[in-house]
Amino acid sequence: MEKRIGSILLAVCLLLLASCGAKRETVAVEPDIAAQSSVPEADLTSLRQLSQEGALWQLDGTTLYTTVAAPQSRGKLLQTVDLNTGKRQALCSKPGCTHQDESCGAWLDCESEIAVLPMEDGRLVLVYGRYGPLEKQGAELSAAVELRDTSGAVLCPATPLPHRPSGAFYTDEIAVYYLREQWQEDGSADVSLIRIELDAAKGFGQASTAAFWQLPVMLSLTERCTEQGMLAIRWEHRMEGQTQVVQHRELCLVQWDGTVRTVAEAKDEQAFLVPDTGAIAAFCFDSATGTMARLDLATGESEPFARLPEGLQLTEGSACVGNVLICNFIQDGEAKPFYLEKGGEPVEIRRQTSHNGYLRPAMVLDVLEDGRLIVDLGDLEYEESYTDQTGQWITSRTSETLLGVCTPEQYREGAADCLTLETNHKF
Repeated sequence: MEKRIGSILLAVCLLLLASCGAKRETVAVEPDIAAQSSVPEADLTSLRQLSQEGALWQLDGTTLYTTVAAPQSRGKLLQTVDLNTGKRQALCSKPGCTHQDESCGAWLDCESEIAVLPMEDGRLVLVYGRYGPLEKQGAELSAAVELRDTSGAVLCPATPLPHRPSGAFYTDEIAVYYLREQWQEDGSADVSLIRIELDAAKGFGQASTAAFWQLPVMLSLTERCTEQGMLAIRWEHRMEGQTQVVQHRELCLVQWDGTVRTVAEAKDEQAFLVPDTGAIAAFCFDSATGTMARLDLATGESEPFARLPEGLQLTEGSACVGNVLICNFIQDGEAKPFYLEKGGEPVEIRRQTSHNGYLRPAMVLDVLEDGRLIVDLGDLEYEESYTDQTGQWITSRTSETLLGVCTPEQYREGAADCLTLETNHKF
């Protein structure tokens, strides 16, 4: 049985940060960086992010969508979890169904990554790697998109996509979009914003390029978008002895109209933090003084936000809820998440969770619309038994990740009072 939620990688970004930059004027970029749209009806200014890479899938904070391996066949089963009660059920309306194999209404012909993208009108867009007739010997790994309603009924059947998507997904409520990056030998990237049609009358599943950029070597998209475009960070690296240090230079907005606007400029050893989930925001941390500042994305101006211990180094994993920032640092080689409230004292989150026998801090995985957090509570280990292809009875140990829902304030206190979501093992 597979794990539902992958581990959050705590890879240290060796950043020594100082202060935030000032307002800069919009600058036009070279023609080869300009966005090119082949979809006139695409309204990119209304795009909202549906998920981040490896994210949980939920829309309004009431229902979580997830998948598990089908117990008695290949493929997967689509399940829902009520985020107010923690109860889990298969997304299947067949009377008397046992939810075991491909006869279940929740079954998907899926063998790898899947994205469940809830739309505001109640439809579910499913994007996943495929088994079966779409997979040709020696061909590029295939993917499919299909459309279902909230009962699990298929509205548009699985339709092949030209390549397998990865990373974040976006929507304008008419279509869904994702970024496709193709790296060149010189380190630059050809980045396409791919649009997937959802209207059956216009060719459900048809993929087209809504925007295209040729980004220079050291300009990296963050996957967070605003009405104007995609947030990005321009960076460079330098050597300190035998250590390569990544150093941010500019926080930028790669705009839909093909220009790149510098939001804030770094000096000396400065860098920026764009939270992975929750509110779209940008921060600047000074490692030498422990000062965290918040940036205005329109003007680039900064205001003090919080002060932390000196010498911390930012690492991956962050969430923003109103005036609360939760982010992860490395101190003396150890990962430490902190709860920061504007103008308040920082609180180190000391709750530890176990993953494959290793302890690590309880991590925030997503932010719900009502401001609650989905938190990784560690692994639930248990025995499972099954009959293999030879008819032999097999017993083995496996695990799945426990998830909890809590308010930011409950998380600050160690998430002891959080709502624990029902696991597939219990289900």
